[in-house]
Amino acid sequence: MEIPPIQKIERRVKRITPPFLDRPLFPVEVAALFRPFELLFALLSFGGAAFVYIFSLAPAITFGDSGELITAAVHLGVAHPPGYPLYLLVGKLFSLLPIGSVAYRFNLMSALFNSAAAGLLALVIIKTLPHVSARIVPRDLVESPIGGILTGSASAAAALCFAFSPTYWQQSLSAEVYALNNFIICLILLLVVLWSTLPQKIGLLFLIALLFGLGLGNHQTLALLGPPVALYVVLVKPKAALSPRVLAGCLVLFLLGLSIYLYLPIRAAANPPINWGNPANWDAFWFHMLRKQYRSLDMMRPLEVVTGQLKFFFTASASETLPLVLIVPALITLGFAGAEGRKWLVFTLAAFACTGILLVVVANTELDLNAQDLLRIYFLPPWIFASIWIAYGIGAVNLLALRASRTMRRHAFPAVLLAALWLLLPISAAIGNYRTASLRGHDFGRRYGQLLVNGLRADTVLFAGTDSAYAIPMYIKWVQGRRPDITILSVNKLSDFSYRTEAGRNAPEMPFLTEQDYAEAFSQYGAAPNTSDGIYGAGKVGRLNAYLLLKLYRKLASERPVYYDQGLPIDWIADYAVPSGLLMELKASKIERLSPQLIASDRQYWQTLESNLFDNPHFYHDAAARQKFSKCRSNIGYLYLRRKMYSEAEKALEQAIRFSDRNIEAYAYLALVYKEQGDPAKAVRVFDEYLQRDTWNTSAHAFAQSLKK
Repeated sequence: MEIPPIQKIERRVKRITPPFLDRPLFPVEVAALFRPFELLFALLSFGGAAFVYIFSLAPAITFGDSGELITAAVHLGVAHPPGYPLYLLVGKLFSLLPIGSVAYRFNLMSALFNSAAAGLLALVIIKTLPHVSARIVPRDLVESPIGGILTGSASAAAALCFAFSPTYWQQSLSAEVYALNNFIICLILLLVVLWSTLPQKIGLLFLIALLFGLGLGNHQTLALLGPPVALYVVLVKPKAALSPRVLAGCLVLFLLGLSIYLYLPIRAAANPPINWGNPANWDAFWFHMLRKQYRSLDMMRPLEVVTGQLKFFFTASASETLPLVLIVPALITLGFAGAEGRKWLVFTLAAFACTGILLVVVANTELDLNAQDLLRIYFLPPWIFASIWIAYGIGAVNLLALRASRTMRRHAFPAVLLAALWLLLPISAAIGNYRTASLRGHDFGRRYGQLLVNGLRADTVLFAGTDSAYAIPMYIKWVQGRRPDITILSVNKLSDFSYRTEAGRNAPEMPFLTEQDYAEAFSQYGAAPNTSDGIYGAGKVGRLNAYLLLKLYRKLASERPVYYDQGLPIDWIADYAVPSGLLMELKASKIERLSPQLIASDRQYWQTLESNLFDNPHFYHDAAARQKFSKCRSNIGYLYLRRKMYSEAEKALEQAIRFSDRNIEAYAYLALVYKEQGDPAKAVRVFDEYLQRDTWNTSAHAFAQSLKK
């Protein structure tokens, strides 16, 4: 009698199993779950995404958090809350690759993780599609070579459509934490699918629990996936899910994974160059891990605000170029799904609701343009589940075509041809979104960093008020080893008493803020420097930082050159600042007036820079780069505005708007230029131009009303 294939696999595994192991590390049942055609379509999804991502990869450092994350990973430091320990440890490994620059290696890391996530997503779809369409055609036909082609094409088409959607693609090209989060989510989904096939394999549940703990060490929004997974486990096998042994094992493994956060106090004690919050003691550790630096959750707001936020979620989902119309035929699967398929569909709907709709309710953010950009990234997990439903729509059409062919006793070739045609969808998405998403040849972060540090005199102190002005010079100094003479301090961290440790690491010989300075600042603004409670509210933090910056500036101005990058406007700066390239130099004494030569030099610098940047066609499509250079120019425009130099302010702010029409500060300052000159009507017209782009920004609407008074 012929030996069944599964027994052959078992015998082979037993022969190669070392004698000190009682059984194979991976159950043969799990290994046998993947058929060659399933792996083929998963590899097609991975390979197709990886090829496009690597081709369109950012060649160097980018704006935002990238410089901070890379520097923190290379030196095993502590990043901004909640610290991202898993990302930093994995990033450290990628930093050792002998390929390209360090920044390129981290960009490659994002590309590979998002490519792998696309491959895993294809596997999840191809494993579940037969269950959700169980009664469209017989199961043996679904598992036949033709059925494999039909379900495989649906999985690859949907996975690659998602891979080439603008937001997902953009997060595959630069150093950020979201690609690793997508990979962990898709890996958890695959393990959940495998467990539902082999529910007796409790070890898979333990592995899922471990991944949840580890994944929270990369991005805490993963917690929103926990309740739907728990619901699905209960639906599939309630007795096993609720047994004390399983619950205890999952809890232990989850806590084991979560213990990766112990990295924070261990590395903080080593005083690395980036040591955000210095979580070396218990109070600081919890403060950092629980993100208490940021505002606490406040889910109470008017109903119209909630509906606006939900409207944005669905509007953003529709704008991602995903073929959402294919969810309509996916609804057919509700009537054809088997019992297991219906449970899975309930899970996917619950997961979409928790990671998407619940996220919107819990986050309760403003909807200005910058917040919208961030929210779109946070919406990637629910869009994973939308892509699964798109695949079910494609699969339903394919299988219905196969069913029609059998009914009419025709050849299955038309159904196979249809399956192949679905692959045109991701090709179309890749072509259509390439210009928007690609960062190939975009070296503007590197150019910005070079321009910035090359404009600094020897032994300069740089007060950085924005993320990029802090992160990119830190990368240049601590990763590339250039300009070791400069001291880079974050204005936004000054109100954090623990920042003294990190500042001392970066400038051990430099006088810094004393305990008395902090006591005076906190006393004046009515808040105690309590690590466990924190200082909340952007306005209060801004005033504290402005006060402490003045204290520190007075200690340093007579000893070292001081340069300033403005984040939030600080009133006293204008009395001491002169334009200096991308930055402002703070002089040791008040400046009575800016000389004509200095103004002409500033104007010439920016005219040359504008011409050089726009000569590069990539600059037109790099929103982050355009916004950063626009911000630098509007900072100098604000300096002119504060000095009542309205003509120069108008020129600088109009130039800032040419750099980026998303810069709300440039429009607001320009409106103030006209209002202060007695032309409120023109001020209103100018700012209304911006409001047409940022329609959901409540703060912008309030400012517009103030212009009319």
